[in-house]
Amino acid sequence: MPDPRQGAARSVAEIIAAISQLSPAEREQLYITLLYGRARPPARQGPSVPAAAASTRAGDVGAEPDPATTEALAHEVARGAASLPRAKKRPAKRIEIRLYDVDNIAPTFSHRMMRRLEAHLAHIDDWTDQLSGHLQAMGLSFVVTSEPRLPTAKERRAMAPLVFPFYFMDETIGVGATDRVRRLTTIMDEHGIPEYVPGLTTKIRSKVASDWNNSVRAVTVPPGTLGNTKRAPKCTFLRGALLASEAQLDETYYANLVVHEFGHACNLFGTGAHVHDGSAMEPAKSTAEMKRELYTYNKRHATAISSTLSLLSAIALVAVMAACGHGQASRVCREEVPGHCRGCDTPSRLSPAEQQVQGTAAVASLIAAERRTGLLTDAVGGDLALRYFRVEPATLWDRGGDHEPAVTDLAALDAAARAAPRRGLYWVTLRVRGYSGNDRVFVQVDVIDHTWLGTRFLDESTTAEYCLRHDGGKLVVDVVTPVVIIKD
Repeated sequence: MPDPRQGAARSVAEIIAAISQLSPAEREQLYITLLYGRARPPARQGPSVPAAAASTRAGDVGAEPDPATTEALAHEVARGAASLPRAKKRPAKRIEIRLYDVDNIAPTFSHRMMRRLEAHLAHIDDWTDQLSGHLQAMGLSFVVTSEPRLPTAKERRAMAPLVFPFYFMDETIGVGATDRVRRLTTIMDEHGIPEYVPGLTTKIRSKVASDWNNSVRAVTVPPGTLGNTKRAPKCTFLRGALLASEAQLDETYYANLVVHEFGHACNLFGTGAHVHDGSAMEPAKSTAEMKRELYTYNKRHATAISSTLSLLSAIALVAVMAACGHGQASRVCREEVPGHCRGCDTPSRLSPAEQQVQGTAAVASLIAAERRTGLLTDAVGGDLALRYFRVEPATLWDRGGDHEPAVTDLAALDAAARAAPRRGLYWVTLRVRGYSGNDRVFVQVDVIDHTWLGTRFLDESTTAEYCLRHDGGKLVVDVVTPVVIIKD
């Protein structure tokens, strides 16, 4: 007897393929339309997606949408929306930010500070230009509480999707780095944090241990991709002793840190999570800046946060987060074993001379895409950020008319960074690591954000892996190992 799930899987694949042909603006409009709809199928069945759509893969950078597919998909969305009942007033739901002073290391947060934080976050509705008023329409409101204790393991496992726990820990407690990190991983275990956060390919406990031992202010474990989950566990750890020495009881300092980490807890991680625009997600603000005022999210981040909160409030709602959250037309290409590329498991059929041609073309296209769209750093335009490149092996970089200096040492960029404080400066290293089949190039991309903050360099580094190919002259980028940033 045929398995009915196979037909459903093919339908989903066709829909995803059709969506990939839409422009970024059209994908975002589709996402917002779905977000406002009720999470149940329409009463009437609309037209099927054209079969030709299934032949196009996600990840075509700069691909033009097919008019027929776009029209059919828009018609389907319109019919589905028209068939839905009018939304009734939803019951109020609380987005709870719980501040737990585990080691009696944080100040006693005042009632005024917590109400101020609630009112500040409620303005997410105003900061977004795409989902204005959406949280209020969903009946969502913010509640900030503070307790001088560590919740029990039972309490942690029972935390609802809209609960965001923040743990102020004394990072000096414990004998050695391993013992200190064990306190964090025990809490993560009791929250039910999986070995791999959905959507990430890094073992999350190893990542937390590495960052916590690197004297950061805080580390957040995000819920990750929101699929068929019922809990979406998440948590934030804050270095209480470090914060106490910097804040000196200043509540604005603590409020800004909570706002920043709340962004990460709402899935602002990876490329685009940290921006140098003076907003709440700007990394490594100085102590004086943290005390000066409460910072707002930029429009893009506010939209992504509003989207995540909506999904958490109705966890079964189907939505495509990539259409709005990160704005990159890349597909996660991952089998069951993290870090293994589906294409790169196939031996290369190219001669050394052909590999040279393929590698040179892939590097040139990737650099061009970065300069044009900020594909690797999320920085757009030379007037907004400075980007310098290194290619390994160097023979694969056909510099042509590129007059930028070839940088081989990070220190060579110190002067350029100091000359433009807080203007993003990125050193991007492209390492071609292999070839697959007759058209694929496997590239590791290391990015160092060498922005000068006025007193020091940020020097935040990330690594990602991509499988590249050209299709009809367009660069296709498959994400093998995505970027992840969970520390501050």
